[in-house]
Amino acid sequence: MRAGKLLTYFLPFVVNSLLRLAAIPVTTYILGPPEYGLFALMMGVVNICTVLATSVTGYIINHRAHPGEVAPRGLIVTVALVEVIAGLILICLCMAGWPWFARWMGVAGDVSSLSFLWLLLSVPLGAFWTSGSMVMVFDQRAGLYSTTLIAQGAIQLLTTVVALYVFDWRVGSLVAGQVMGVLVCAIGGYLGLKRHFSFTLDRGIVQESLALMPWSMASGFANSSTDLLERVVLGRVTNTFQLGLYVHSQSYRTMLAQAGKAFYQVLQPAMLIEARSTSLDFSGSRKGWNVVFAMISLMGVGFALLGEEVISWLTHGKFKESAIFVPFWCIFLLFQYTGRPQVAMLYAHGQGKKISSALLIGRLVSAFLMVVLGVPFHAFGLVAAVIAGELVNRVALHYWSHRQWALGFHDGYALAGAAAIALVAAVTNLIAIPLAVRMAVFGALTVMILIISGPTAYRFLSRRD
Repeated sequence: MRAGKLLTYFLPFVVNSLLRLAAIPVTTYILGPPEYGLFALMMGVVNICTVLATSVTGYIINHRAHPGEVAPRGLIVTVALVEVIAGLILICLCMAGWPWFARWMGVAGDVSSLSFLWLLLSVPLGAFWTSGSMVMVFDQRAGLYSTTLIAQGAIQLLTTVVALYVFDWRVGSLVAGQVMGVLVCAIGGYLGLKRHFSFTLDRGIVQESLALMPWSMASGFANSSTDLLERVVLGRVTNTFQLGLYVHSQSYRTMLAQAGKAFYQVLQPAMLIEARSTSLDFSGSRKGWNVVFAMISLMGVGFALLGEEVISWLTHGKFKESAIFVPFWCIFLLFQYTGRPQVAMLYAHGQGKKISSALLIGRLVSAFLMVVLGVPFHAFGLVAAVIAGELVNRVALHYWSHRQWALGFHDGYALAGAAAIALVAAVTNLIAIPLAVRMAVFGALTVMILIISGPTAYRFLSRRD
């Protein structure tokens, strides 16, 4: 049944979420918002490089590989080689430009070039995980996927704690943990790719990669550079303390996104099959996404009601001001997971450029609004800019797919959840409600959501693939 496969993909989310939650009080006992702000600025550059190096992977694998089949000869080696070469070139460019990067981000003298180099090493290492994790999904190797992510979370936490408490590396402890975690993922990615290796290069794939690169790199750069832009804008108009609070709020978004990714790993192969069928109603995967929407909505309402108390307890009171942003990141995730049938159709029919174009348009809108809204309204303006950009991206995807296929509307749960989160967040921020009342409301809403979405979840999980 799907329940067993989903549990295998969901297990690393549960374990890693517990590890991350355990790490928060341990690391924030010594580290505060300024250290996390500096680390976030460096990671912004590294994330851009990672996205650029792996920009064509998803399009090529989703287009050429098929669930349950051995990848075409030369596919994996060619894609991996393109990723690694691109990553090494980007490392050289970034190290040459580091002095300028440091001055532009306002951290010159605060971060060493050696720490930056160590972080950049995760770019080519991460390439193996990017392609390896996708192939694991097609091969339905959920056990290896789970084991890799659990090992990654454990090693990253252990490395960070040892570097912080034994060597007193502070920001360096976050760097060390990140690099070791990516190294573990690279090993897992290699194991996932190994059965598909055939040491021959496919010129057709190289040509397809080069043809896709301008679009995919442009959209990938726009996507990841907006993450860096928001951090630079906030760091410059305020300080690294406020940036640390903002980035901490995003860490809860990351944890929830991992839960959604567990469902995605189960649903994506089935959606590609549905996209190549004649019915195009996506009846099987629709129930799964409704479960995701209900889960994220519940967490968003929970943070709106109890977020400040929970985050204050986890971080020794250092990051409690970040709680106000978390419900809105849940709204962002709801929007991000809409339009899944449209994305599957475009992938399955070799129209990855349209996905890139929609992403590019959304990120350009987001970047523009970050400057317009971020300077006067600081973090609140940045949150609004990110959500607005994601909405534009989804509208573009709906437009391009609607011109070719009549897919219907599948995202009612997401819109209802976003409205509920916004309403509860507005009420709790405008009216002082006692903690006991908020806890009772959250309990009642939890029961109500379980009653509404429970039958849908049961039908989805009990279905055999």
